[in-house]
Amino acid sequence: MPRNIRLRHSIGVAVWLLSIVFLIPISTVRAAGIVGNGTALSCSESSLDTALAGGGLIIFNCGGAATIAITTEKIIALDTTLDGIGQITLSATSANPTTRLFNVQAGALLALQNLTITGGDAGIGNGGAILNAGTTQLSNVVLSSNQAQQGGAIYNSATLTLNAVTISGSHAQLGGAIYNAPPAVPPPTSSFPVQLVNVTLSNNTGTNGGGAIYNDLGSISLLNSTLTNNSADGGGNALVNGPSPLGDPGTIMVQNTILGPGTLGDTCVGTIDSAGGNIDTNNTCGFTDPTDPSDQVNIDPQLGPLQNNGGLTPTHALLLNSPAIDSISKCGNWSDQRGILRPKHIACDSGAYEYNNITTSVLALPFTSSFLFGQESTSGIASITFGNTSIATPATLEYIPHDTPFHSLPFGRKSVSGFELHAYTEPSPFSTVQLAATPLEPSIPVTITINYQNLPIR
Repeated sequence: MPRNIRLRHSIGVAVWLLSIVFLIPISTVRAAGIVGNGTALSCSESSLDTALAGGGLIIFNCGGAATIAITTEKIIALDTTLDGIGQITLSATSANPTTRLFNVQAGALLALQNLTITGGDAGIGNGGAILNAGTTQLSNVVLSSNQAQQGGAIYNSATLTLNAVTISGSHAQLGGAIYNAPPAVPPPTSSFPVQLVNVTLSNNTGTNGGGAIYNDLGSISLLNSTLTNNSADGGGNALVNGPSPLGDPGTIMVQNTILGPGTLGDTCVGTIDSAGGNIDTNNTCGFTDPTDPSDQVNIDPQLGPLQNNGGLTPTHALLLNSPAIDSISKCGNWSDQRGILRPKHIACDSGAYEYNNITTSVLALPFTSSFLFGQESTSGIASITFGNTSIATPATLEYIPHDTPFHSLPFGRKSVSGFELHAYTEPSPFSTVQLAATPLEPSIPVTITINYQNLPIR
């Protein structure tokens, strides 16, 4: 496969990429259909088909988590939004014959939010889960174990935006996760009709090239994403920017992105453009601009396994000594794939995961503390013990769950879940407070961020 690797670094494009996280639209429209009547059995494929017929916003009332078996392809000709509220899986695993799940027609919009799509199989066709010729928007979506000839999970020939999405375990001849084809209507030269922000592409296979992404004449931007453990016999286990029949490639622009180790093939094939802040494990992406030291090459990003690290989609956590930590000097104030605000420390991190095992301690008060720290989990136990019962002014423990507004919690309660802790107390020569975090089990430790501040009681 021909390779023509070069670097085109543009400050203007870098600034533009930093702003695209605020530009990705996720449509919200008036509810038009409800799938189910409160039980898992009522959430059937036929009830989904009925709701899809009218388009609009479709929500699910399944009485909790539910899996809906999909046996036929869903043609999307009307603007449609599906919100699974983090509890719905659409599975084509048992379909016979095999089927993809969604076919988005030109001029139509499909927005998928807070759900999982798995088991799509397009056979000799393209796009195992989604074939897109219109506009497709994904937010907090997991696509797993899909397959096709091109685009194991998604085959796109129009407009595609992914925000907080994980694609894993998908397979194709070209583009294990995503195949991006030339659009029917060429976009303006300054635009990126395919935008990936806070996206994880992991354990996908593109047999003949593009383990994660194969780009054929299109324009793709990746911002704060993680591509790792993908495979491609034909090269480009992370990215392939393929040449056109005329010899001119499309465009792949990456910024603040981890292109981690793959299981087979070089990381990149073709021209890959950098806007800075990237990590290239084996230095095949062309990030060698001496004027921009923010790109790191020939270095292990030190990632944890793909797992639930909080949020609605699995991610690869940054390990303690990862070179991605605090590597971005200009990052903007957005969140990572899990919804954790960036930055958590002195600077932002490369990739989809913001390392947040950071403890801030402003020792303005005369008390002591003891802590046990680990990686953050969606659940954990915090023990609060007063070492001296002669507290002049009672303290208050305030906690911030990741998905709810600010709350206050009295010290009398001994546990919360999915939290950051902030302890406040009035200055007192008698106050001695000890705080300790104990994991629910050794493999699921918790993180506590504690700020001691001389603040009034709330």
